Amino acid sequence: MILADSGVLIAAANHRDKHHQACEALVRQHRGALLVSPLTIAEVCHMIGKLAGPRGKAAFLDAFSAGALVLATVTSTDTARMAALIREYPKLDLDGADSSIIALAERLGLDMVATIDRRDFTVVRPTHVPALRLLPE
Repeated sequence: MILADSGVLIAAANHRDKHHQACEALVRQHRGALLVSPLTIAEVCHMIGKLAGPRGKAAFLDAFSAGALVLATVTSTDTARMAALIREYPKLDLDGADSSIIALAERLGLDMVATIDRRDFTVVRPTHVPALRLLPE
């Protein structure tokens, strides 16, 4: 399973984004669902709403009931790890969504993250693997 960051989901929906083709291909060609942190949903809805209005937001949310996206559960263990990550990497100024993706990856033993945010995800060192594999490559 692949964890999806907001940037990939937004770029996949936005034909004018420079990452659109790669992100759309990743979303369409990935076998199985993409796992999404609940903290990511608000970011994606906000940006897709600006780009495509209510229909765009609804289409994004429909992807969960259609099975293309799976909503992850963030636990209190995850929020403690998120806080630790934010303290450990103060210069990155990690937000809740990014820190939740890293915490979820660690807890679930996942090593692949769909993201266009190379800065944060290449600097942070997860506890379960030497580095996260970032897609699209």
